[in-house]
Amino acid sequence: MKFQFFDMFDFLKKKIVYNIVFFLIVLFYVFTRVLMYIKYGQIAFGYDTGIYRHYIIGYFERFGDKTLVPFGFSYFSNLFRSLGFSVHFIMYDLYILISVGILLSFFFVVKLFTNNKYTALVAMFLYSISIVQFEFYWWYYYRNFLALFLIFISFILLKYKSYWVSLSLVVIGTIHPISYFFVVLCGLFYSFFDKEKRRFIWISGVLSLFLVLLINFREWQLYLVTAFGENGFTFKSSGTMNEFSGQFISNDFFWRQVIFYLPLSIWGFCKFWKKQILFTVFTIVSLALLILQVLFYKRVFVFVDVAIIFFASLGLTEVSQFFLDKKKVWKFVWFVFLIIYTVLLSFLLFGYVSNKQTLISENDFSALDFIDYDITPGSYLLTVSSNYGPWLYGFTNARVIAPGLFENDKWSIGDWNIFWYSNSQEKIKDLLRVYNTKTIYVYVGEKFNYFSNILKENDMCQHLDIFLWQCNLE
Repeated sequence: MKFQFFDMFDFLKKKIVYNIVFFLIVLFYVFTRVLMYIKYGQIAFGYDTGIYRHYIIGYFERFGDKTLVPFGFSYFSNLFRSLGFSVHFIMYDLYILISVGILLSFFFVVKLFTNNKYTALVAMFLYSISIVQFEFYWWYYYRNFLALFLIFISFILLKYKSYWVSLSLVVIGTIHPISYFFVVLCGLFYSFFDKEKRRFIWISGVLSLFLVLLINFREWQLYLVTAFGENGFTFKSSGTMNEFSGQFISNDFFWRQVIFYLPLSIWGFCKFWKKQILFTVFTIVSLALLILQVLFYKRVFVFVDVAIIFFASLGLTEVSQFFLDKKKVWKFVWFVFLIIYTVLLSFLLFGYVSNKQTLISENDFSALDFIDYDITPGSYLLTVSSNYGPWLYGFTNARVIAPGLFENDKWSIGDWNIFWYSNSQEKIKDLLRVYNTKTIYVYVGEKFNYFSNILKENDMCQHLDIFLWQCNLE
């Protein structure tokens, strides 16, 4: 595609100006990623923050313990901990660095596949203002997030026919099998269209699959049991079990957020789908998995967004060429539109990030620091809300009981309803006795502190700290 973006202003062709624009996009992206962390610290991120802290600490301290549930991400976290990096660095500093790596690798992917550095700049900008990508970052799906970075690296290696792609695929398959399944599926279909790379793709894919199963067979086995087992499914997600859908943004939310660049993407796809077969396959596969609602299908939203952004950058470039071939007045009108478009999308993301709320309050997080001092080591700690479960799981040494979460929850939804809404001390005591222990601690949290009034009426419970209660079952 012979096109120099912003051809109407010669000074924008200069390398220094291009580099300044590139730097400003990266700066804006980094700012929107660190803003909440600066404001709120460790509670800035989403649901899985505490869970990953638990794994990063636990799998290193119990390295080699065969009783642990297989978790391929531990290879990654244990490596950095072995090199002397702190848990805090791995959880936050490294996570932010990976996010920057995703942006830059996506830029190089677009530049490589379109052979146009201006289209790549547009793609990087659209990625930086994507609310879907910010949500993906905020939810703290660490290994899914790391896998996205490695998928972009794999695309670059695929373009150069480098067998190092096997290594990147092995890492993806080890840390996040779901992403590996997606990228291998894309590679499989792509191999039928690219005869030149077909042999290379099959050799790399088979080699990576062999090594992945050798390294991480136990975790893959768990995924297969989940997908094909009695309570699982093959190509249909369960509407009653959120963990099978992948717990991410809703379908409506996704399409509302991409509407600002979706028309450009449709135009770009119609114009260039034959020239960009890899991303055409990427788009079709991700949409198919989303429509079929395959296991953890909501995580596919992030791949669909990447595909939309890729073709939107081509669409915006093509539309710009149309206006730049017109008279000067049309060139000026288009330039004004681009300025408004850029500023509007930037402010939309900035406003969204600025108004984003944390899942737990600072008072909740402060209370977590004292829990291990207040309770007996190894005790059961029950929380009335699944919102607090992951935080207690990661920031205390207790055996956490949370609604629908982790290995210690022995209650059905009916049991939880009795606990939440029943005023019967005997019924609540009978439920707690399931845990065969003399004492259970209860954390209510700031949002559900009204539950303290219920515990106050129960003569077996006593108040220990701001949101912490102790219930004696004898």
